[in-house]
Amino acid sequence: MSEQPEFYYDLATGEVQEGKVAGWTSRMGPYPSAEAARHAMDTVRSRNEEWEEDDAAWKGEPGADPSVEGTTDGSEGGTTGAGGSAQLS
Repeated sequence: MSEQPEFYYDLATGEVQEGKVAGWTSRMGPYPSAEAARHAMDTVRSRNEEWEEDDAAWKGEPGADPSVEGTTDGSEGGTTGAGGSAQLS
């Protein structure tokens, strides 16, 4: 059984490499294909935008997506139950 090749995006050069050529500090991946690795930064941007929107909604910021549950009193925590311990739902 042959192992599938893995592709990485090299942050230092902006190039796609097959296998672990660059050191781990400048390597993103693995990706299943060279094409997926080529779009690594697009994936990062997209995920960051999504996470920022989720954070804003969680904090209850104006213009945030109301479908994401958050606090309305400006606090940054969940609800507290008996004994003051946080309860996650």
